[in-house]
Amino acid sequence: MSIITITGDLASGKSLIAKKIAEELGAVYFSTGLIQREIAAEYGMTTLELNKYSESHPEIDHEIDDRVRRLNESADALVVDSRMAWHFLPHSFKVFLSTNIVRAAERVIADTERSSEPVYKDRNDAMLKLQERKYSENKRYLHLYSADCSSLSNFDLVVDTTYSVPDDTIQAIISGFEDWHRNRPIHRYWYSPRSILPLRSLSEADADSSPDSPQIVEVLLCNGNLYAYAGHGRLATALRGRQAYLPVDVIAADGQKFREGLSAVQYIDQAYNHDIVSEWEQEFGFEYLALSRRFSERGG
Repeated sequence: MSIITITGDLASGKSLIAKKIAEELGAVYFSTGLIQREIAAEYGMTTLELNKYSESHPEIDHEIDDRVRRLNESADALVVDSRMAWHFLPHSFKVFLSTNIVRAAERVIADTERSSEPVYKDRNDAMLKLQERKYSENKRYLHLYSADCSSLSNFDLVVDTTYSVPDDTIQAIISGFEDWHRNRPIHRYWYSPRSILPLRSLSEADADSSPDSPQIVEVLLCNGNLYAYAGHGRLATALRGRQAYLPVDVIAADGQKFREGLSAVQYIDQAYNHDIVSEWEQEFGFEYLALSRRFSERGG
């Protein structure tokens, strides 16, 4: 029995990716999202309302989770699209799909197929509601199972879907799964070069482009955004080559101590330079979605 469990940020494309991987591998597709939306419809609620209701009514989670646990007994090859399957199916290949909150908001507004979703006034409203739902779910699962969905170290593979086309994401997951299945080493984090904010100028990046330069970009993860710490030459090369993904190492996150007594957030507060980011944007012809404050300034 081989099981791939897929979870991730809201509107990261989990269901689409999981279905296509199941088709390609000839596996059975299982989704708890469909179950959750069916229950929400039965209660006359949106999924956000059901999440908040579930915080004081654990029977909702138990009904969903029991169905997932029983998959451990299945003899079928499975691709499981579920928020908590990675926890209940511990021997599975655990995949997390990451996406920027701005892109996620745009996707849920454009998706008119889900009648159980809230009505969003604009993209900023969608961002707020998505963040509320994510917080609600993480809080509930941490309380119920002592399982931290926000910790990416729980997963075998983390893939960014902010800019990628499905085929690139599918290939990255299947490649990682095949290596994992054969007990080969795999790199955990794969992000779009566009999702990584630079902290060095382009001239410094070009000076860092020798063959001896790091091939893995080292990043800091702060407030959901990635910042390059080392490997700017590799990052610039990937942007020029329009690569879909780069392997990265997350060397510190948020409040974790990083260097000289500073946390990752404190370091970024000191090192971030808007002029440097603007220089990279002008050179490569795009705007970093990670700078969500610009999104708010533009309005809905």
